[in-house]
Amino acid sequence: GFFEIELAPALRDGGRRRALLQNAAFLLHATRGRNVFVSSGAGEPMEMRSPHDIANFMAVVGLRGALALRSISDVPYRVLQRAALRKGHSQVMPEPSAAPSDPAGDVEMQDARKSRARARARRA
Repeated sequence: GFFEIELAPALRDGGRRRALLQNAAFLLHATRGRNVFVSSGAGEPMEMRSPHDIANFMAVVGLRGALALRSISDVPYRVLQRAALRKGHSQVMPEPSAAPSDPAGDVEMQDARKSRARARARRA
């Protein structure tokens, strides 16, 4: 299965912040960082976070490098793929890197693509 970590509740309340850090660290240890993804869970625009902020949060709780970047890019994409298939949509979904770039599109997705490209360049 997949596991989601939502950041917005922790931004609203200090007690939840401590619980989130402890629970996220435990979850990452138990799953070895696999199939864990992070979302802002934002109810307001000020609760939105950039992909780099989320990757830094993941590093704080123990998920570093490529796994941290996957938690905000590849894993959520796989969740959407699985959800589409579960609803009976047996269509082929393109890979994230093959999707056309929309200049007016979501800034977070563009930042995530750039982060993945930088990570690939570092590995090469």
